Amino acid sequence: MLVVMRDQSPVTNSNLTVSSPASRSADGHVWPYGVALIGISCFAITLPVTVIALEDFSSAFITGFRGVLAACLGGLVLLIWRRPPPTTSERRDLTLSGLLLVFGFPGCIALAMQSVPATHGAVVLGILPLMTLMWARILLGEIRSWAFWGWSSLGGSIVIAFIVWTEGIQWAFGDLWVLCAGVCASLGYVLSNRRTQARPGWWVISWMVILMLPLSLLISVLWWPPFFWARPLTSLSALVSLGLISMYLGFVAWNSALSAGGIGRIGQVQLLQVFITLGFSTWLLGESLAWPVISAACAVTLCVMMGRRAEWVRAVPVDRSRVTS
Repeated sequence: MLVVMRDQSPVTNSNLTVSSPASRSADGHVWPYGVALIGISCFAITLPVTVIALEDFSSAFITGFRGVLAACLGGLVLLIWRRPPPTTSERRDLTLSGLLLVFGFPGCIALAMQSVPATHGAVVLGILPLMTLMWARILLGEIRSWAFWGWSSLGGSIVIAFIVWTEGIQWAFGDLWVLCAGVCASLGYVLSNRRTQARPGWWVISWMVILMLPLSLLISVLWWPPFFWARPLTSLSALVSLGLISMYLGFVAWNSALSAGGIGRIGQVQLLQVFITLGFSTWLLGESLAWPVISAACAVTLCVMMGRRAEWVRAVPVDRSRVTS
């Protein structure tokens, strides 16, 4: 049987109602929103902290070593909370999403931050939530309304206009790397989300970084900098925070919040990410917030908010044997 669902609404069949655990846990509870805010704050600090780390380390080493740090923490968590290892099909999704989130997104961001300000990258990445929903439409078959595609197109047009306004008609390579980072992150989110529906969020990110550990180690060794521990404390702290906070703890908090509160409700919190990134960039790097940056950030956020609110439906197969009166 095929039942049409809207967001996290209950599935109804005659006199039977089946509510998802996510929707039940979100009702009357605000803690998933707080956990989600912690998660996006961990993500938001990535751009300015990457700029700090690039002062003393190469982009390749940053990408590899942050994966090593995340894998060490993930392995420790798996040793404490023992769970069965991933199946063959799970390994396929975890490997694919790991390549995108452990190497694709961080590598592109590290290359981008060499030529564009963190505040600039934050505005371009503001379209990330809509990109994630687009991949969900392509890969998961989630049906979007015409209003969604209209707001998505408008948001993308604002991002392009912002880039042209600030960089001129000749785009900087940094802008292309930021856009590539957005593609990697959004696609990786969708692939990993397929596993968080049946597994805890910490289990998914832990196995993801562990499966990527051999490649992370190889990259770290090949681009290992001389006199590593003689580097300034600011750069070392930035490198550690990228591995432990941005790469690992952020995903644990974000996946846990989505699982508890539902994507439809908790996903709205990601609208704040661009502004948190702007705040971190101003605080840590001293970058000024000119009116084009603030205006573009507000415009993109408005498009994302309206796009997420646009009505969309999804066909979900229901197993009759699991429906009880």
